[in-house]
Amino acid sequence: MRLLYAVISMSLLATPEAVSTHMLQITVNTLPSDTMAYMQAMMAGRDTSSLQVMLNVSKLEPLELKLTPAMQLELDEKNQGDAGSGRRRRGHRAFFVPSVLGQLATDRGRTRPPIEIKSTLSNVTKLPMNETNLRDAMNMFIRMDKKNQLKLRATPK
Repeated sequence: MRLLYAVISMSLLATPEAVSTHMLQITVNTLPSDTMAYMQAMMAGRDTSSLQVMLNVSKLEPLELKLTPAMQLELDEKNQGDAGSGRRRRGHRAFFVPSVLGQLATDRGRTRPPIEIKSTLSNVTKLPMNETNLRDAMNMFIRMDKKNQLKLRATPK
């Protein structure tokens, strides 16, 4: 999803050269993973500092790419590895680890299919694909991971 977000927010379909001049900065914070339990504890005056929290993507924004020598080396190594794999890639993006922008993200950014959200209450809801709905879908995906398979939840000590 973050690569699709990069395609849309950086206008990579209209200006493909932005893939080598910009990067996507992802700003995160934490939220209570169980909002109801947090509200009940807060209203009862209990300590909420030991309740489980989850990662929350608060902002994604394109920034001008300024590579340090170490980042350039890591990106060069990633490029060499991809060239040797025989897979065709369309561009590179430096996040925490350089990511390769694949054809699927480019195709979905071009067609912008609606985001489908499944719920037990409302069956399937279709939302237009835009930056806000993509960020919300990422956060909903994290919130729905009740068994913490993504390892994006923690209990403070």
